[in-house]
Order: sequence, then C-alpha cells, then structure tokens
Amino acid sequence: MLLRYVRDIFMCSNQIADTKSQFQVLSEVVYTATTCTLKVSIALLLLRISQRLLFVWILRISIAVTCTYSIIILFLTLFQCRPISYSWDNPATGGSVGGTCFSNNERGAIAYAFSAMAISTGWLFAILPIFMLMDAKMSWQLKSYVTLVLGLGAL
Repeated sequence: MLLRYVRDIFMCSNQIADTKSQFQVLSEVVYTATTCTLKVSIALLLLRISQRLLFVWILRISIAVTCTYSIIILFLTLFQCRPISYSWDNPATGGSVGGTCFSNNERGAIAYAFSAMAISTGWLFAILPIFMLMDAKMSWQLKSYVTLVLGLGAL
C-alpha cells in the first residue's frame, strides 16, 4: 500500500504534482490557523471559570503567546518560498518559475517551534484545571469529573 502511494507520487503528471503541492501549502496554513483557534477557545473557556488572579494572568499570557506564535508561523509557512507559487512550480517539479525557499533546516526549526508551543499549551490546559478546582466546594468525585473534562484540552 505504502509503496503504491509513493510510486503514485513520483509517477504523476506535473499538473497533479502541482495540485498536491498547492494543497500541502494550504493544509499547513489551515492547520496553523485552526490550532490557534482551538487553543484560544480552550483558554477562554478556562478563563471564564478561573477565580484567582494568578490563573487569569497565566491564561492571558498563554493566549498572547499562542496568537503571536501562530501568526508568525502562519506567515513564515505562507511565505517560505518567494514567490509563493515556487512552492509547487519549481524546476525540481518540472516548472519554470524562478525563486527561493527556506532551507530544510529552517523549515524544521519552524515546525519544531510550532510543535513546542502546541505541546506546552496543551499540557498547560490539561494541568491547570486541577489547580483551579482544588479550592472549589464540590465533592472529590465531581472535581475529578470536571477536571477530566476540562483536561481534554490537552488533546
């Protein structure tokens, strides 16, 4: 199955390869935007139920960091090749457009930076509800259920 997929990638026409590359660039941009939206929505939910000023500031800072990282990564991903069409129409794919792209090391650094932000905010949003509900006046069973549901933000 995998070998057939790899064969199809390398044996397809230039037009199909261009379309695949265009969708790849589009999917990277959409992934960055939706990850940011998801993280901010989880943070806003936690912000609504937080009562201590410390938690409010932690969540506000996480929203600011998430949005800043996401916007930077979004533009770096979108403009990793100049012109943008060089991402899918370059001499390596049989195209005629001239241009430049980031090196593989730079692309890897961008991916690692975004992954680090996504993982750290995921863990923050999973662990923070535990501390937010410590002083709440509810049974330990209800606290564990609410913490479990709110901790799903790590996914």
